[in-house]
Amino acid sequence: MRCPCGCGDTIELLVAAEAKPRWEVTIDELRRPTLHPSVWRQKGCRSHFWIRRGRLHWCR
Repeated sequence: MRCPCGCGDTIELLVAAEAKPRWEVTIDELRRPTLHPSVWRQKGCRSHFWIRRGRLHWCR
């Protein structure tokens, strides 16, 4: 996915069960994704955010 901050970087998140670190994606009845845990970029723009029920929530 593209970083939501607008920097243009591509973010790759591992979702395979054997991967570490690993993110879990769930889809609700309205087909909205939730991503757990948060995404915190350690390099580049250093964005930190959650995706819950299809909405982006920035961390302070």
